[in-house]
Amino acid sequence: MLSDHRQLATHMDATNWTVSATRTRFHRSFLLLDELARGAYGFVYRCMHKQTKKLYAVKMNIDPMDIVDHEKEYIVLRRICQTHAHPNIINAFASIVDDMIVYNVYELATGGDLHSFLKRRYNCHNLKDHYKESSIMHQLMSAMAYIHSRGYLHRDIKPQNILILRNETHIHIKVSDFGLAVERKVSPDGFSDSDDGDGIDNGQQFVRSKHGNAGTDRYMSPEVAEDLQYDYECDTWSCGVVLYELLCGRLPFENNPTLSKPVVLTFPMPEWRGLDSAINLIKQLFDRSNRRSPITCEQTLKHPFFERQHNRAPPIRPDKTNAMAHYILMNCLKSEFSQLLSPFTHSW
Repeated sequence: MLSDHRQLATHMDATNWTVSATRTRFHRSFLLLDELARGAYGFVYRCMHKQTKKLYAVKMNIDPMDIVDHEKEYIVLRRICQTHAHPNIINAFASIVDDMIVYNVYELATGGDLHSFLKRRYNCHNLKDHYKESSIMHQLMSAMAYIHSRGYLHRDIKPQNILILRNETHIHIKVSDFGLAVERKVSPDGFSDSDDGDGIDNGQQFVRSKHGNAGTDRYMSPEVAEDLQYDYECDTWSCGVVLYELLCGRLPFENNPTLSKPVVLTFPMPEWRGLDSAINLIKQLFDRSNRRSPITCEQTLKHPFFERQHNRAPPIRPDKTNAMAHYILMNCLKSEFSQLLSPFTHSW
């Protein structure tokens, strides 16, 4: 295990993506503040970089056996955003290895997650704002289309993994937690096994493959639950579950549907009145009548449900603020760690 850890750490150093460190190195540069979340994966804390006073979120593993998985999550996210940062994907700033603990430093989302937002909203019987829901889903679909175009599947889309950058009039969401993300299978002959070939990255076509069973029950697509071959439809299904939950506060299915039976959806009145375009989109996201070409995230962005977003959504541009923050932080860490590089670090 240690050999794998050192090999991966060396690879990451060579690509300027991580700092391999001694046990106290993270704490020399960062001050841990309050705990934000915890789970089987480890802990998430708010932290402050001592020199710049800027706040971040840091994710730490609990089990030393999870070191490679945590480092892999950081690598995947950096690769997805290698060209430029997508405005709806969480920014990864640094990965610091202190002995057997990995500290992945991410952008801090100040508004919590979509799960907490939904609980507050429906517990308080807040009136629904369908423009706000449309905006949230448009941002989610934009992020997922970009992730797919970069050659990855997220595989764990759910409200807990959709962070809110600020909870004001406009909700700015960020897709997070890439711990279960996998690379899409590239077609060896250059042809896609779907009719539209969703997500062409550098001219590559992607095909369905057995990526294994992974994700969260009740958000998991039938293909994943039944351990079949799948591609981007694993994520579009999960997005459909999120959209349904966003609009009515409930999950669409009590048990995971199977491909052997038609998907049964209910849209009881009066809560679904006036939501014909949303109902149509949900049905398309769950439609498995033609498994060769289910709707893609890119295609959903043109759906009538997002009509109000088409004239308002700004084009995707590099996040210059976070790019500058990343540049400053990296320079600070280079200076702080320059005399403390571990023996197996080839370059910074």
